[in-house]
Amino acid sequence: MRQNGTVRIIKITYRIAGVKVTLDGSPQGRTAWRTIPYLLPPDGQKKGYKAYPAVPNDKDYFDAVDSAFMNDRQLLVHANGDAAIDQFISGLSYGTAQYGDKDRKDSTNPWSVHSGWTNWTA
Repeated sequence: MRQNGTVRIIKITYRIAGVKVTLDGSPQGRTAWRTIPYLLPPDGQKKGYKAYPAVPNDKDYFDAVDSAFMNDRQLLVHANGDAAIDQFISGLSYGTAQYGDKDRKDSTNPWSVHSGWTNWTA
């Protein structure tokens, strides 16, 4: 690009901001993974329905946690139901045990999107 007789060099770069993991669905769709059954299960589901994890194998989730912690990336987790929030916390415990409890910058602090349903009976 020329500007007033000089050459201006534009450098195009990108960065990986974080590691995003979806652990469950939404309360509206009744797919938020819970420890307590839904009062009214969705059509086609039986009484006692608690939804389901999006990542049923903790090892797969812990692999994502490894990737974030090992590379100083922010761990961004979608967790609506209390069972998914429990899984989120277990991943943080795992990551901290593996990589230490170092002082993380604001840009690498793990955080969860939503986290709306907690189990007040626990």
